[in-house]
Amino acid sequence: MGANGPVVIDWSQAAQGDPAADIARTLVLLTPQAAADEIAVSTELANAIVRFASAYAAKCMATIGVTAEAVSAWRLPVIAARLSEGITEEAKALQAEVASLTA
Repeated sequence: MGANGPVVIDWSQAAQGDPAADIARTLVLLTPQAAADEIAVSTELANAIVRFASAYAAKCMATIGVTAEAVSAWRLPVIAARLSEGITEEAKALQAEVASLTA
């Protein structure tokens, strides 16, 4: 409960910071390629996830006043943080994205 009423905390490492980082983290989590290898993601589901992620990002950026460039700047640090969480099912896809972002 905050000074002005209930407050939603959505991440286990919640802290005050740049909202562009939150948007970037959500987009990383919504990347169909980051799904565990053993989970089959149909083309239709992957396309729906991509459309949802795009709509989510557009609405958040417009509401908060964050630019796509600011969100993009957080993608690599967010992926590195996600990798440090030790979720082995996502590691291969995330490492491939790190390689593409740093190439």
